[in-house]
Amino acid sequence: MGNPEMRKQLASLSFSEKVEILEKLRDRSLAFAAAGPRDHRVHRAGGFCKCSDWEPCGCGHQPPYHCMWCCQDLSMEQVAIAKKRGFYSREKR
Repeated sequence: MGNPEMRKQLASLSFSEKVEILEKLRDRSLAFAAAGPRDHRVHRAGGFCKCSDWEPCGCGHQPPYHCMWCCQDLSMEQVAIAKKRGFYSREKR
């Protein structure tokens, strides 16, 4: 989903829905802060994401691409699916 599309979608939300999104983002931010920085050596040793509801992480849209829930690397198939869904659109081709 591109920026103009995202802006239209966010503009159409009610105030309470926007507050709910902000609360989820705040909770996620607090969870990340409590977990501390990722140790990439451990991250690499874990293999690929196996979450049933995996989502690409939006922390910069740059490799290594990883799941926003478990922080494990995405497989090549998951990256291809994410690209079809509009993630990583700013990546150099």
